[in-house]
Amino acid sequence: MIKIITIFRFFWHFCIQYIITKIYINKILKKYETKYNLYLGINDKKKYSYYYGTIVSSIITFIFSSQKDKYFTFKERYFIAISFIGCIYDDFYDNEELTESEINDLLTSPQYFIPKTLKEDIFLTYYNYLLENVKRKNEFKNAFLEINHWQILSNQQKQPHINKSTLEHISFGKGGSCFLLYISIFDKQQNKEIKNIFFKIGGLFQLGNDIFDVYKDWQQGIKTLPNTTVNIKEFTLFYEQKTIELIQEIKKCDSICSKKIFLASTLSIVCLPMVALNQLCDLQNGFPLWNDWEKIDRKNYICDMSLWKNKLKYVQIWNKFMKI
Repeated sequence: MIKIITIFRFFWHFCIQYIITKIYINKILKKYETKYNLYLGINDKKKYSYYYGTIVSSIITFIFSSQKDKYFTFKERYFIAISFIGCIYDDFYDNEELTESEINDLLTSPQYFIPKTLKEDIFLTYYNYLLENVKRKNEFKNAFLEINHWQILSNQQKQPHINKSTLEHISFGKGGSCFLLYISIFDKQQNKEIKNIFFKIGGLFQLGNDIFDVYKDWQQGIKTLPNTTVNIKEFTLFYEQKTIELIQEIKKCDSICSKKIFLASTLSIVCLPMVALNQLCDLQNGFPLWNDWEKIDRKNYICDMSLWKNKLKYVQIWNKFMKI
């Protein structure tokens, strides 16, 4: 029964966020394309409107609503969808569109920042919109500055000899701070216990992205925990242990209203990368040097979740961790 409820709940949140994206986010992008007489690339549009505006916002509302024990207001859902500007912020760093100093000025003193490009204009307009309209303005601004802190630290991931503990610190800090940004958008203030749990969920979410992106990150010269590990089976045990620790913490948390539903929602996201890890373990069985990127075909690193065998494996893993 809990499985059916979980599937229905995600589908419900996905549909709502999809509609909000279609009506509002796509209109925002179109407005600025017209203003600048420029067109965002297909990949950028997909990333802003579908991945962030729909998928990520659906995940956030899906997990959080099971703790909140009530439906989100339209305003909160709209704010979460608008948070696709976080993806534009990533582009400022990833594509070196702005310097660290310029980004800091943009976040700390947006009233003095003069946008020069379509992306800068979109970010500035809707960053200001959120600053003006969220209930806890200082918390939201500080949360974004915290993300910026971790983004700057993540530059170390391009260093040739970065150690495992630093990579773990950065991964969980980046992901955790992003989830705390979403919490700062909600109307209701959350206690430290809840914030700590969401920080850890965000950390595992970031680690999951790194798992699915092992090859892409290597191509871009970015070191992550999964693409620098020698023994992928040991890393799988590490990820599973972090998941078990999260489960135990959720079960002990008195602030969560519906623990079973919250746990099912959280694990439905956290267990997804374990399918990719299972594929990488199989790869290492055939190639002991599993991350010999030059010799192994790229397709061996891509986990296709549209395949039924991977969907079945995902359900099996989810069931296993639900029984813990």
